[in-house]
Amino acid sequence: MGLLKTCSGREDLRKRLIRDSEEIRKLVRDLGGSVPRYKRERTKAMKGIVSEIYSAPRITKMIKMMPSSEVLAGFALDLTTCDTDGRAWNFDEEEMRTRARKKVDKEEPMFLIGSPFCTPYSPLQALSANRRDPEEVKREQVRAAVHMEFVTDLYRKQVLAGRYFLHEHPLCATSWKLGCILDIMAMDGVDSEWCDQCQYGQTGGTQDPVKKPTRWMSNSPEILKMLQLKCKAKDGCSRPGGGEHTLCTGDVARMAAIYPMNLCKAILQGCRAQLREDGRVFIGHVGILPRECDSWSDRKLEAKAEKLLYVKIAKSDEEEFKDSVTGQMLDADLVREARRKELEYFEAMKVWLRKPREDSFKHMGKPPISVRWIDVNKGDDSNPEYRSRLVAREIRRFGEEPIFAPTPPLESLRTILSFAATDLPGRPAHVRDPLSERRTQISFIDIKRAYLCAKTDSEDPTYVEVPKEHPWHKDGGSCALLLKHMYGTRKAGAGWHVEILATLTDKLGFTKGDASACIFRHPERGIECSIHGDALSAQGPKAELEWYRQ
Repeated sequence: MGLLKTCSGREDLRKRLIRDSEEIRKLVRDLGGSVPRYKRERTKAMKGIVSEIYSAPRITKMIKMMPSSEVLAGFALDLTTCDTDGRAWNFDEEEMRTRARKKVDKEEPMFLIGSPFCTPYSPLQALSANRRDPEEVKREQVRAAVHMEFVTDLYRKQVLAGRYFLHEHPLCATSWKLGCILDIMAMDGVDSEWCDQCQYGQTGGTQDPVKKPTRWMSNSPEILKMLQLKCKAKDGCSRPGGGEHTLCTGDVARMAAIYPMNLCKAILQGCRAQLREDGRVFIGHVGILPRECDSWSDRKLEAKAEKLLYVKIAKSDEEEFKDSVTGQMLDADLVREARRKELEYFEAMKVWLRKPREDSFKHMGKPPISVRWIDVNKGDDSNPEYRSRLVAREIRRFGEEPIFAPTPPLESLRTILSFAATDLPGRPAHVRDPLSERRTQISFIDIKRAYLCAKTDSEDPTYVEVPKEHPWHKDGGSCALLLKHMYGTRKAGAGWHVEILATLTDKLGFTKGDASACIFRHPERGIECSIHGDALSAQGPKAELEWYRQ
């Protein structure tokens, strides 16, 4: 705290900062962080800022940074740091956005707080757009849209994984009308609230309050409860101490982008309250604890209750799920979890795009193609391994031309095996030394969900319904335009063959066979391969097959 005394001579400010710092330390301890490490990181951050700027208002910047994602176990409150190689998290770069997605996937933060830049969505910017260069305005809008799509993609990951997010933008920002934001708002459990930041001590670097109405969006009800304070005064400000509101423009607006200490505390208290509500944090315990019955399904809980209370719980309203292959009953919770993972995979592969149902009639001349779930248990009752696949149900109508995907004859696989087993005239003899890198081998590759890797033809669009588990299903007026081929559509097989054909011939240098479009040869590397749907069979030298597999 000696550094704070150097930065400010106000005794009341020093006392308030000391008191707030103690409260923050208590929150850190309750949420499972290391208080000694927090002290070290706080001091390190403070010195770095003061030595760079050397001005008292920068203390608010330091306060905004704590506690960071490195301090709170399971939290990622801010990603505006440097990666391990020293590169700044500049999300204008696709590589850094990819790194951030991987970081979130790896660390699985319990709470993810996002506040993308909002200047392009300011009403003042909209008013002045007509007086500026249209190309420059368009570039700014495209750049901002990329950032919003990126951050909402992370929010979607949080919701689908059962974790939490918090998004902040000015109350009157036009970004709240963006499609990506409305999609998140439509997800189960997501709501919004707004507050006036003057009630949390926002001054924008001045002595007077800055109202700054701010809207928050989150799937955590407890956090939103902490962000409801509004200025009630008709004249002046209703904060303790009163004062007249200062206009949030220029330097004041720039400084007001930094959260005041009380706002940071409110967010952290909301995090703690949410974890207590979820049964993950308890009074008298330190850190985030697992729930005793986290792994219990509803069926197991019901069986436990029936055994202890000697009752029979009626299940007439419960949705039942059956194995699509065997017809056996499946655990509802495990099926729902498998379906959630499938929808997560669809989002990760960018399989579809939200569109109004009218587009399907306009471009296909018919309603969107219906979909269904294929639920199977690849394990057994003791060791279940549930898989759920979402497939389309497109049937050729009368008058529609049939679509065929090339299929290799049985002789193609026999030919691959014969090439590997026989020394043919005019070809190099096979190497049979088991230690040689040039020894002849046979390779079998099964491509996971191959059709979802093949892009559709934008000139011949395909629209499908969305399942009831997806947020788009709520409004009843949306469908999905396929960007990748989906299992069950008539063009999927042919589309996948076009994709793998282009990859093998254009990118890898293979030559297509004359007798069959499913047989390929690489004369320089000595590889022959056959394609049957998503199964690839090949023979050749070990070193060349390793290149082929990569």
